[in-house]
Amino acid sequence: MRYILKWNPELAKNLWTEFSPQRLVAMPAIIGLITLLLFTNFDDEVSAWKTIHYVSLSGFILLGMLWGVKSAADSIIDEYNEKTWDWQKMSIIGPWKLAIGKLFGSTSYNWYGAMICWALFVTSSFYTEQPYTELKIAVLLILSMISVHGLMLIISLQMIRKADGRTKIKSNRIFIIGIVLISTASRFFGLSYLDDGTDSPLSWYNVIKNPTDIAILNTLFYGGWILAALYRSMRAELQFSDKPIWWFAFIFSNLIFQYGFIIGIEKITLVTDFSLSLGILFLETLTLVYFLALTEAKNIVNFRYLVQSLRTNNIDGFLRQVPLWLITLPISFLLGLAAVLLFTVMPITDSTKELFADFSIKNSLSLILALIAIYGFVIRDLGILLLLNFSSRPKRADAAMIIYLLLAYALFPMLTKDLPIIGLFYPNVQGNLFLMVAIPLVEMSIVLFFLSKRWQALKAADNTAI
Repeated sequence: MRYILKWNPELAKNLWTEFSPQRLVAMPAIIGLITLLLFTNFDDEVSAWKTIHYVSLSGFILLGMLWGVKSAADSIIDEYNEKTWDWQKMSIIGPWKLAIGKLFGSTSYNWYGAMICWALFVTSSFYTEQPYTELKIAVLLILSMISVHGLMLIISLQMIRKADGRTKIKSNRIFIIGIVLISTASRFFGLSYLDDGTDSPLSWYNVIKNPTDIAILNTLFYGGWILAALYRSMRAELQFSDKPIWWFAFIFSNLIFQYGFIIGIEKITLVTDFSLSLGILFLETLTLVYFLALTEAKNIVNFRYLVQSLRTNNIDGFLRQVPLWLITLPISFLLGLAAVLLFTVMPITDSTKELFADFSIKNSLSLILALIAIYGFVIRDLGILLLLNFSSRPKRADAAMIIYLLLAYALFPMLTKDLPIIGLFYPNVQGNLFLMVAIPLVEMSIVLFFLSKRWQALKAADNTAI
């Protein structure tokens, strides 16, 4: 413990808090009794070990992931609610040690119980039909647990950065997000359990073709970037300012990474491969724009600093303070534009015709106009989000925006599906192309007009106060 205290005080503090003699004994005792109970219910040793194999998997998910998600989120939220987080930030602990201390220290007891289950899972793997595959799943479990815990810490940091310090934050929302993420991640395990020793139709650069190996590769790649994001978020919380170089690196590496899965698809050309990769990344970055815009703080003081930085040509200061959603928006547009241009110049093949037919795209012109229409809706939505945050009551602005998005993109289109007004909510590529572009651009212009008026009103109020 002395060595840990010297190396990482945050980790040592969490270990001291999480463990006690009673807890050290209770966890292996309970798991041991359950294992003994399973053994006594089977006459056949092989059947008993097979049952233990799946029970230990459930125990790992329950103790390590589900309970671990709550522990990871509470590690920061509790300190914020108890007004001790600011003292933590003023300590001499660096961002990396603080991130590691929170990531593994606050969840150390979860790791303690999960690793006992993991050891049983590994041991019982040799009694299954595919022990080698099960051992690879054991590796996947460890990587997934680290990734999910890291993501919960990132979301917690985002939430306290948006808070005003006067109200407490409930970790229930983070826990629900964690449950959704674990449910999504369970598809990797489902993919792995479909591994019968043969190659999957899906491959990565035609090198990795095994389903379990592909799941591990995905978790390694995105888990590594989650740790990088956690480090960056902790630096931001400790008042370090960084240029978004790491964010550009993530987007570029994600393009190269995902291209490896598309290049193995048969019957399409290399140009089509790259066009699809750009198109997929365009949709992903567009989704990230909405997610980041809803989760990042939208302080008007920061926006004024950004405007002033551009006026004084202070590019370095602008890049250090610009929100990630604001810098991701033009990147997403450029990715979409590049994908559209490649689709327009590449030779028309049967696969291209099928792809256009799936999205009801008539020709290349409708594809370009659809992109413009999409960004008309996106800028409209972001403008409304800023209007809500710049209002006199911005406390529930992001929650109100989520309700608005559900109404605009789910409820209203369903209620009016039999009426010829779908272009008010989506780019209607099947209708009139002029209206498809004109409607979102008009809506965008109206929102930007009111946003400009609101900005001028706030500016005038500040000048009056001075």
